[in-house]
Amino acid sequence: MTGVGGPLAERAPAEGLAHRRHVRNVHDFHPFHGTNLFERIGGQPSVDRVVDAFYHALEQDTELRSLFPADLAATRHMHGLFFAEWLDGPPRYS
Repeated sequence: MTGVGGPLAERAPAEGLAHRRHVRNVHDFHPFHGTNLFERIGGQPSVDRVVDAFYHALEQDTELRSLFPADLAATRHMHGLFFAEWLDGPPRYS
């Protein structure tokens, strides 16, 4: 395989990425070109499932539950918007 700049070059991994020294990557190879992570994971329905799973677990955990407001509906909704935007989804949180 040939990438930009010739065959797969032997380059020293960036600091903190030494564990990836065996991973060969062709530069400019983007298998999901034209999409973002939000779209690749299934959009808002997938984010909502993760948030729902978190809040379900939260409701069962007496120690963590005390750190959240009595009514979780508003925070659940806002977390869904936050994580969607964080994953490069629509900017509906900020």
